[in-house]
Amino acid sequence: MGFSLSDLSSFTLEDSGLLISKAVLGADLVDYIDVRPGYPEATVAVNVLGATADFQNEACGWTSGGSTNFTQISITNSTKSWKQSLCLADLRDYWLSTQLDSSAYGENLPFEEQIANYMVEESRKSAEGVIGSQIITQVTSANGAALAATGGAFTSSTAYSLALELIDALPLAVSNREDLMMFMSYASFRALMTNLVALNLYHYHPGVSTGTGLGQSVVIPGTNITAVPVGGFGTSSRVICGPAKHIIMVCGLTEDTDRIDAWWSRDNQEMRMIAKYTNGVGVLVEEFSTNDLA
Repeated sequence: MGFSLSDLSSFTLEDSGLLISKAVLGADLVDYIDVRPGYPEATVAVNVLGATADFQNEACGWTSGGSTNFTQISITNSTKSWKQSLCLADLRDYWLSTQLDSSAYGENLPFEEQIANYMVEESRKSAEGVIGSQIITQVTSANGAALAATGGAFTSSTAYSLALELIDALPLAVSNREDLMMFMSYASFRALMTNLVALNLYHYHPGVSTGTGLGQSVVIPGTNITAVPVGGFGTSSRVICGPAKHIIMVCGLTEDTDRIDAWWSRDNQEMRMIAKYTNGVGVLVEEFSTNDLA
């Protein structure tokens, strides 16, 4: 796929110096979850330590009780790539020589930095989409997550009460953890914030932050849970709550989404660009609650 230029008019000088890119918004889940780099493209088995305690009244002798056990989470670590073939001759009707080499054999891509940066941002967005979709697929009541009492979608009048239901459904074993978070789509997060304002609870905790994108979050009043909007949840009404560090992402190198490769292909007389990353997600599902919505 080459350049798509159908929305441009033919060359005028006024167009020559400006180029903007579309904004990419979204909280980066990698900042919250457990990231484990250095894995190959394969199915990875992550060992999980657990135990069942059996405390008894102290007495002489030795009465063995309880158990220590190991389980596994299987995570499929796969590679995704975006390849482009860009024919520089396609640009001559729009930028002529103001941005292109004067030579007919020009080998330099105009706006290279902007295009590369945009591919990086789209790679990050894609990686988060993969993380979000895998979390939604895995964290279900059928897989062992606790189901909220009513499990309804967040609205501007119900979001706070539904959030409390998700928190009440959390397994007792994780209720005092410091990394408890509630992940949801941006639409659900806006509904929650609107509901908090209507209930005069928006000023409850200094942890409330405003703005868009990374860093937007709110501590749900009366709880120790931080609600975070996730771009990777898309339009889903799914909301999950639990310990963020029990969402595990394996990947190749953590900087893969921050770079691309670009080169001039003399054989094909075009610029070739590729962005690539490797990741996969696994969740300790039984320690989460969910509303089970799609």
